[in-house]
Amino acid sequence: MDRRLTRKTILALGIVLAGAEITLYFIILVFDSELALKILSMIGACHVGGRLAFIGTGFEFGFKAFPLIIIIITYNTIYLLLVYSLFVFLSEKVLKCRIIASLHQKVQSSKKIRSNWNLFSIAIFIWIPLPMTGATVGSLIAYFEGYDDHEILMVAIPSMWFGVVTWTLAFDRMYQILRNLNSGKTLIVTLVLLVAPIIYNLIRKNSKNN
Repeated sequence: MDRRLTRKTILALGIVLAGAEITLYFIILVFDSELALKILSMIGACHVGGRLAFIGTGFEFGFKAFPLIIIIITYNTIYLLLVYSLFVFLSEKVLKCRIIASLHQKVQSSKKIRSNWNLFSIAIFIWIPLPMTGATVGSLIAYFEGYDDHEILMVAIPSMWFGVVTWTLAFDRMYQILRNLNSGKTLIVTLVLLVAPIIYNLIRKNSKNN
């Protein structure tokens, strides 16, 4: 199958699902504006602090584990499809430039790619909920490693789903324990999940500058 056709299909699927998701969100906004604002806040937390912040914010807003898993999986899957396909299209445009294409080929040939990043290690990378990990970053690493779209998505999506389920259930248990001890401690944990990635990125930038 032509890779470009596959990527167009991925992008089209992402756009259709994103349209359905936005439509559903506006329906929720009309009938339950408070719930809609909570979901929007959770998505914002995800882009600031990552998956754990998404999970923590959801529990802080009173969501149960199962609906929270559905919300996170739905949003992250659509986001992955859109970002991955758009990035590939744009990178292909850039690689048409002769100089950039030559540099890209040299980088690819100089790295012993498959020995450094096999699909299993990429799956683990996606599952681990640390700053700058996750399905989107993992899929782009796999793309630069030379894997095709089918291989990338067949690893990225299940790994991401498995990570969402396992970490949501783990945090559900942890939040239950914290609430039994002191209900205010869950808010502290959620704030830490939001702030920690920002601090981590600032430390990385300062270390690179130094």
